Amino acid sequence: MNEVTWVETPPPELVEYLSRALGQAAFLTPDGWRDLLEGAGLTDMVARAYRTTAWRQWANEVKQMNPRDYLGAWGKFLPLMFRDSAVRKWMKEISVPPRSVFRIFKYFGYGVYVGRK
Repeated sequence: MNEVTWVETPPPELVEYLSRALGQAAFLTPDGWRDLLEGAGLTDMVARAYRTTAWRQWANEVKQMNPRDYLGAWGKFLPLMFRDSAVRKWMKEISVPPRSVFRIFKYFGYGVYVGRK
C-alpha cells in the first residue's frame, strides 16, 4: 500500500494543525505503519519512505482529479460556509496555520508498504 508518512519528526504544532484541518487525521512514521500492519497479521514487511515536494504532490493530485467531482465538492462546501456555524468555526481555526506548515514537505512524504498475509 502507498500511504502518507512522516519522513522526519514534525513539530508538535504542525501535527496538531493538520489533525484539526483534516478531521482528526493522524499520519504515522514508517515504523508506525509497520507496527500497525504487523499487528493486523502481515509478515515479511518491507517499508520504504520517500520524500516529495509540493510541486510533485500537487501534480499527482491534479492527474487523479475528476474535474466534475472537484467542482461538485466546492459547490457543496461554499454554501456550507454561509449556512453552518460549525464550518465557519473550523475555517477560522485553520485560517492561521503555524509557520512550520510552509516547511511541511521537509517532514511529509509517502511510504510504500508490502507484507504477506
